[in-house]
Amino acid sequence: KLCEASDCFEEARARLEHLERGADPKRLDDLRQLESVCANDPSLQALSSEEKIFDQDGPQQMHDLAALEATVNELRTLCNEGCVFDAAAKLAEIERSLQKRQSLCQQQADLTRLSDCTEISTSIHQEPLFAVLRALHGRMQQVLLKLRPLLSPSKEKDKRWSHVHIKDSCISPDFTADIRVRFADASEREKGGQSTQLIMTGQLSGFPLALERFVSVYRETDLYQKEWIADCEKCDGKVGGPESLYSSLSHIVNSSPLLPMSVEMVTVRDLAVCRRAPLSGRKPGVLVMDMSPPGGASEFAGWTLPDHCKKRRCIRLSNFDVILYFVPKEANPTDACDIFAFARIGAPLPQWLVPISLLKKFLASHFISVFKAIKVHISEQW
Repeated sequence: KLCEASDCFEEARARLEHLERGADPKRLDDLRQLESVCANDPSLQALSSEEKIFDQDGPQQMHDLAALEATVNELRTLCNEGCVFDAAAKLAEIERSLQKRQSLCQQQADLTRLSDCTEISTSIHQEPLFAVLRALHGRMQQVLLKLRPLLSPSKEKDKRWSHVHIKDSCISPDFTADIRVRFADASEREKGGQSTQLIMTGQLSGFPLALERFVSVYRETDLYQKEWIADCEKCDGKVGGPESLYSSLSHIVNSSPLLPMSVEMVTVRDLAVCRRAPLSGRKPGVLVMDMSPPGGASEFAGWTLPDHCKKRRCIRLSNFDVILYFVPKEANPTDACDIFAFARIGAPLPQWLVPISLLKKFLASHFISVFKAIKVHISEQW
């Protein structure tokens, strides 16, 4: 509308100038009086001012588009650095900015600049890396939303938890693990989920490996060997690169004598470098998330999933959401780290078949064997 009004205004001025050249004295006075009215009309003065600003806005608009493209490059850098939460915030900021620019260009009927903004917006929407970012950030927010309630209640006074405290000097004299597990109560159970639903929290302190090395160990699932994990029958994995935001796939089959069946775990593992902790009360660190695919899925999060284990009495865990949050050990930040763990796990078997005391022993045995393997086979060989 602004541009249409501006064109009409220019046409009226041109006609006045044309009439002035051939007008008689009486008509000339009338035309000059009309010009005076136009010159003193606030609306037309504002229109003339907007027109000048609009004409002078080209270089600034080009600068803004260049700045926007620079911001998109910053977004790519954040993705390459694994800063998922910062990258998602930057992407949302860019999309809001583009929407505002497109709206302004539509109001001004500036088709050239509107085309530039639309082209950038389409490019961002279609870029595969940003599609991976949106999906991963959504999954992380979904899991954090489910697990955050586990962080607030005091567990020491909650009798529902079964607790095991572990020390192991073979890992480190300073290493301790505090693991708590319980069945989900009626208000916490996922509707349509497995008959057995577990909740677990844990805190591991003083593992003798630098944060960045420990995280890289967790990511490189293709290097794991079944001999490193107690009672493991199968252990393999695949690893993605920057194009998948460093996602990996883990597949483990465990036949612990503590359990009446074999357990198959298939999870997609993702990580996020956190400059600001997404968990209340925690310091900056690295978040590692394990998420099981939906039941019956053949693909999930960009990965082709392995076939179900054909072994008799083998169950595949589902509704399996795990958050591990790694931070440098405060007393020894360059050579040791602490890990906070939060998990929800579902299993397709009656709850009475697996006593919580048995599960506690299995989890303790599993985690300690994994951490010993990391210490002996990886950390000491680094």
